[in-house]
Amino acid sequence: MLTLRQEQTDLFARLELERFEARVIAHLRQYFPQRMASVSEQNARGLVRFCMERARRYGIVTERSLVLYISVAVALGSRFDQRHAWAAEILRDPFIATPEARVEELHRRAVEFLDAPQERAAPPARREVSL
Repeated sequence: MLTLRQEQTDLFARLELERFEARVIAHLRQYFPQRMASVSEQNARGLVRFCMERARRYGIVTERSLVLYISVAVALGSRFDQRHAWAAEILRDPFIATPEARVEELHRRAVEFLDAPQERAAPPARREVSL
């Protein structure tokens, strides 16, 4: 029978986190080349870790959801939820059932916000969904 010591388990977890960080950084460099061009590997890892910690506050923990959250953070700024009230409202919206659904809505609205004309005082209105 194979027995893992806590140190080994911790090592595996750290290695998996580092692999995830590397995948996220590759994604950011591909989709945000201008913003990431001058960001060192160390600073990029710091950004990813910072955003992951902020995302956890909203219950965002799945890999896909974290990538969406971090992408929004790179596009709008790492503290976008403090600078844009509409983003914080989405992330805290009790009528959006799951953190994954909230981050999907956040991402959709952020794309619309960024694609809007120069007047960016408020994002486009949320679409009502009929049940």
